[in-house]
Amino acid sequence: MGRLKFLLFSEESSSRFQVGILWVGGFFEKLIPSIGADLERAEIEIPAKNFLTACFISSLVYAFAILAVFSISGLVLGSFNLLFSLLSGILFFPVFLAITIFSPKIIAGQISSEIDRGLILALRSMLVQISSGSSLYDAMVNIAKSNYGIVSFEFKKVIQGINSGDSEIEALEKIALNSKSEYLSKACWQILTALRSGSSLANSITSVVDLLLSEQERAIKNYSSELNLFVLMYLLFAAAIPTLGVTFLVIFSSLGGATVGDLEVFEIIFAAFVTQAVLIGFVNSRVPKIFD
Repeated sequence: MGRLKFLLFSEESSSRFQVGILWVGGFFEKLIPSIGADLERAEIEIPAKNFLTACFISSLVYAFAILAVFSISGLVLGSFNLLFSLLSGILFFPVFLAITIFSPKIIAGQISSEIDRGLILALRSMLVQISSGSSLYDAMVNIAKSNYGIVSFEFKKVIQGINSGDSEIEALEKIALNSKSEYLSKACWQILTALRSGSSLANSITSVVDLLLSEQERAIKNYSSELNLFVLMYLLFAAAIPTLGVTFLVIFSSLGGATVGDLEVFEIIFAAFVTQAVLIGFVNSRVPKIFD
């Protein structure tokens, strides 16, 4: 399960979980009923209960690892604090749980974006070929043989279906119904509508290309408007909160007679580092995938 980097179980081992521990996954499945669809879109062949159970166990292991790291660091630095170590493990547990549970949705989005990246070039190529007199079948064969990433693979399935006895309409319907990309589905439906009604294929494909270009422009504008908020959040969690946290701890410790040890400072720095890494990953995932 290379794509699910934080999960400690493979697809095969996750699928073999005993019934006695699957109640954990069943509980989370009731809270997140869309997880099954996310797994299917991400092409991850694990039952939802098994996947969620694996997420829970993996997050628990990570939480204990954080607890162990902070405890050992406290012993080495001579400022061991069991309460701080426990709180660190407890706080990081939901973070890792959220990362693992929502990773299929992120992977599904990446697959869809990867399809969309090559879709405009593929449709433009199809448009040029059809406008120059080539048949739809020949245009799809050329796209399947070209290097348009997953789009070429999808059209290979169309050609294989036609060669197996399906009509062009039947083969395109299968892609339209099963594609991970909303825009590839729309393109197929537009082509299907033109085939059934006898209208111009070139006009239908042009409308899909225009839609993709307008969607690209809208995504860039939305990201630009969100970027100021992302920068503010990063500065807040990367600089303001850690600095203020250490300052207030020093003030409160001087007033209360307690001391702020190296372990507490280390935990604040570590928490800030992890938070920054999560924020950077989130911002990176929000960058619009510009269609080639």
